[in-house]
Amino acid sequence: MIETVTGMKVSSSAGICQVQSVTIPDGDVRIYGKPTSYQFKMWCSHDFKTNFGIRIQFPDDFIIIDKSSCIFGGYNTRYYCQIFASKKQIEIRDFTTTLITAATLFTFTVDSIINPANFTDTGKGSIYTIDDKQEVLDTGTWQMPQGLYKSGNITAFSVTPSSTGVGDFPVKYSFKVTPNGDVFRYSYLVIDLPQALYIPDDESRVRRFEDKCGENLFGFSNALISCVVANGGRQIQIKDGFLYADTKNLTDSDGLYFPPELGFTLNGFANPREGGTFGPFNVSIYNKWDKLLYNWQQKEGPSIRVSGISAPSYIEALYETKQNGALTYLEFLVTTTGGLGDSDKIIVKLPFGWQFTRESKVLGRSNNLANTLNSVISVDQRQIEITAKLSFIVQRRLEGEESDFEREELRRM
Repeated sequence: MIETVTGMKVSSSAGICQVQSVTIPDGDVRIYGKPTSYQFKMWCSHDFKTNFGIRIQFPDDFIIIDKSSCIFGGYNTRYYCQIFASKKQIEIRDFTTTLITAATLFTFTVDSIINPANFTDTGKGSIYTIDDKQEVLDTGTWQMPQGLYKSGNITAFSVTPSSTGVGDFPVKYSFKVTPNGDVFRYSYLVIDLPQALYIPDDESRVRRFEDKCGENLFGFSNALISCVVANGGRQIQIKDGFLYADTKNLTDSDGLYFPPELGFTLNGFANPREGGTFGPFNVSIYNKWDKLLYNWQQKEGPSIRVSGISAPSYIEALYETKQNGALTYLEFLVTTTGGLGDSDKIIVKLPFGWQFTRESKVLGRSNNLANTLNSVISVDQRQIEITAKLSFIVQRRLEGEESDFEREELRRM
């Protein structure tokens, strides 16, 4: 039969005892959810004697841990509950000192059961009534509704950069991820980065990042992992970490509950160009069918804080003539650390004795800058403000690259 309220599939042997429903009182239906409770309601068509017991057989998908327990309300406050973790069985005895008359509904709860890692069919469980000699008297079966269980949580997630300097590149970031259950074979992780943090969108740098993916690994079933950079350098897919096997922390039959902790270090990030706190990071774990297994539900962390002021790592100035009062060009070769993007401002202040002319203009000399750059000269003609414009070939932020620009019509006094 199907219980009309919960949709629970239940049946019984010879109509002697009937499981009316099996429910999760706290509503926690995550796969591999935190150890939770299952409440059983059943009645028997004959009297239930004081020396009878109940044996609950859980389907293979469930995990019974050693600290599982029983709560039997309304009858004897002293009862006997025995756990058989490897067999996925719980047995309850001595829970009543009086006869439970026929057709009387009674309720009991078993605690610290770990939900199955199954989104679809979880298999059938059984309930047996047994006498004082362990003989089975009658049998009922139960099954949780198909599709009841949902994705689980990531319970811990941390991110630690090797450097917190503004604009630093390349920077290593260490990640620790703890889902609330085992990770299936062929599963993969997805790391979403904060808006200000990214992997430079350059084919060679992305390739280097992917080729060097994964240091200091622990918790994976593979010795190597691979990375795929996506979403313009703001998402990283961690693959092949479970290529040959899933994790076995919960399913090793020891009856203990120790979810796996995954750790890895990735190299090749570019720190934000401005100081401050940036976040949040996000992480999810998907199975081989791209179905969400575990996700990080905290919206305010983790985050990183970077500080300091970025300065060019190299700067060189060249000019054409050294004759006093002559017009010359001044060429700058600059290697950035914090990056250069469209509409950034470059300010050049001349030393005493130098002066721009009103006709001075700025030309991009390297292939990562546009040929002509807009500029504004100060009233005293000793400072120029240049608006950066990247070339159409390189429409992205530049890190650790040389930019070459030239000021024409410069006068040395």
